[in-house]
Amino acid sequence: MAIPYLNIARAVLVRTGQLGDATDAAALETLYTGSLVNALEGVEIPLSELKRLVIATEKQVADICCRQKNPILKMAFAASSGEIGTGDAIPVPNDGSADGEWIGTLDGVYDADTDQPLTEKPKQSIIRMNRRVTAGELRLVPFHFAMDGKRFYHTRPEGAYVAGYSWSQIARLAAYAANGDSLLHFSTENWWIAKSCANAAAEGWFVGEAGAYAQIAKDCEAEVKEGAIPSPILPDATAGSEPVKN
Repeated sequence: MAIPYLNIARAVLVRTGQLGDATDAAALETLYTGSLVNALEGVEIPLSELKRLVIATEKQVADICCRQKNPILKMAFAASSGEIGTGDAIPVPNDGSADGEWIGTLDGVYDADTDQPLTEKPKQSIIRMNRRVTAGELRLVPFHFAMDGKRFYHTRPEGAYVAGYSWSQIARLAAYAANGDSLLHFSTENWWIAKSCANAAAEGWFVGEAGAYAQIAKDCEAEVKEGAIPSPILPDATAGSEPVKN
């Protein structure tokens, strides 16, 4: 299962006092920019701002997921770098995008030849080991690495690579424009909606139950950090006080 971007856009429109009842992005734009837009209550959210809000919140949720141990919530963002030498700048993800960047925390550093994981050590220890390797003083070359600022150091003669989680703004915007799906796990949908509504309220847009959405987003983040899968119930968007499951 996947989360269509349109699901999030529609939910945010409804829950921020806007109107959007469409089956695809083109129909959504027709409704949202048509004559009915003049009758909307609250602060009008331009479609460009809606897209920015949805994508920015998606990245926030993805970054949180990619900092946790639970692989279910982050595996779709998995990426690795190309081979790097000791002293090289920390590389960008080798994910095929033009703007890939690391999010969350790195998953590990591995030998480029054997894929064996490297153990983190102090930078000076790495430098000393490499000097001993060059001098022929070590028969077995250790599997160690260090990161110092924006540079990466390791002891492997065949090179090493970094594994972690990547984000491409270009790819996500393209998927949004094409009525595509997010890489987020389907269980994060209501969390994403709640956080989007909370972010919209923080930017001054009208959001009924703004405080409730902010608390839901906060609770979801706490659940994820405890290793759980978030399962929030959102307030009824039709103005009833009884919460309903989306």
